[in-house]
Amino acid sequence: MKRRDVLRWLAVGTLAPGFAGAYLLPGRSVLARASKRLARKEDLQVALVGRLREQGGETLLGERWIFSGRQVQVDINGPGGRKASWRRDGTTSGDPALLPTEAERLVLPRLFADADVSLLARDLRVDTEAGHLALLGDRVAHVVGVTHAERNDRRASALWIDQERFEVLRVRFTTATGPVDLRLAKWWVPSTRGDFPQRVRVTVGGRWVRWMEAERSKRVP
Repeated sequence: MKRRDVLRWLAVGTLAPGFAGAYLLPGRSVLARASKRLARKEDLQVALVGRLREQGGETLLGERWIFSGRQVQVDINGPGGRKASWRRDGTTSGDPALLPTEAERLVLPRLFADADVSLLARDLRVDTEAGHLALLGDRVAHVVGVTHAERNDRRASALWIDQERFEVLRVRFTTATGPVDLRLAKWWVPSTRGDFPQRVRVTVGGRWVRWMEAERSKRVP
């Protein structure tokens, strides 16, 4: 049996818990490897298109994220000339309904400006001593923050990190508006070349609120 197939069995609890533990890295080690995976010397710019769910229905959006050192800015264009802008220092302009979700404003700067998944875990109060292996789609992931027994607790903060490439695949935490689920999918596609996920989806309280797809990314020395 191939190693990846064994890990899939472990992730869904097919094999004995004691045997599964041999493949589970400590949470802090997983976070450190994920941070190393993100570290780059160049700045990053990403253009995305997608949809925002508003009270009147779905709104088409275009975004440009700029990660320059620790500085982050996103410029958003909507229909009918609607525009908005957000900076990491809290500066905003334009139509507030178009601004990125709280999840995006918190998670994306930590990943693509700071390249520090451990700081993100601290921000979200993730329990780095708890963890298990799980399947996310067809990917085996280290789930840092909850044990296998706690896996269905949607209010617990947790990070899903790819078992082989250490890409952050999912971030879950809770805000005043309810449980938040941020998915980062398809990192290795021609438009992003592993620098950024091709799909970013935000769900709040079990209902998607923003769905973006990266059209292109580039590194700027």
